[in-house]
Amino acid sequence: MDASIELNYENPVFSEEEVCKMTTGSLEGFYGETQNSYKQYELFFALLNSLHHYLSEGKKEVAAKISYLIAYYLHIALTPIANLELASYYIEKAIELDARQEYLKWKVAIDEDLGK
Repeated sequence: MDASIELNYENPVFSEEEVCKMTTGSLEGFYGETQNSYKQYELFFALLNSLHHYLSEGKKEVAAKISYLIAYYLHIALTPIANLELASYYIEKAIELDARQEYLKWKVAIDEDLGK
């Protein structure tokens, strides 16, 4: 079962433990259960804030996973304007930090959607 996601407005940085437990299924679950579009976008900003936090701490593996999750969330759940280009940026960042097979596969999928 995928870990549930809770936003913490007092400390908007996901802990390393939370990031490790977070999956693409967790993101989809949060998006599906949250009918409030404001909160759906708040998750994006909490992930982005967490990414910057872990990058500044030099924690590449954690930052890579967050970057991968951002790419997925932008392209599959939120689908804002330019979602493919943004997802491409964040998946490339994830691979730059930690070239895991999971991230490489997601890059191929995004590139296909971009027509590359």
